[in-house]
Amino acid sequence: MEPITLTTERLVLRPHLPSDVDETYAACQDPAIARWIPVAVPYGRCDAEEYVTRAAPGCVRLVWRAGLGNTASRAVAEKAGFTFEGVQRAGMEHRGLLRDCWVASLLPADLGLPSPLPAEPLPYGAEPIRAETSRSGRT
Repeated sequence: MEPITLTTERLVLRPHLPSDVDETYAACQDPAIARWIPVAVPYGRCDAEEYVTRAAPGCVRLVWRAGLGNTASRAVAEKAGFTFEGVQRAGMEHRGLLRDCWVASLLPADLGLPSPLPAEPLPYGAEPIRAETSRSGRT
């Protein structure tokens, strides 16, 4: 399957390229990244190289996850068009602990783009389940 690039006016999602290593390394020096994302501490250039080279090409469903309470990341995901799906209990390993996390997804169709695989829509007349978010951020 050929990798695709999802492009909008403000967003480009594509498989990683070798030229992304320096930018990935630089981003992971931010303490906020280490606080919320299970990256090596300290994060070395070899970690960036491994991350960039092991990313799978092609995308039929992009999944975003962030620890409960990471509201900055959630705001970015929502502005990028991700559809919030809920809370996954113990869905993310972070510093040796399983943590609950928010989960959202982005499909090529969400951006008006073709998908390498067709998605089966909801049956006619069916409504998607929408959960209310409580004060704790849990649904």
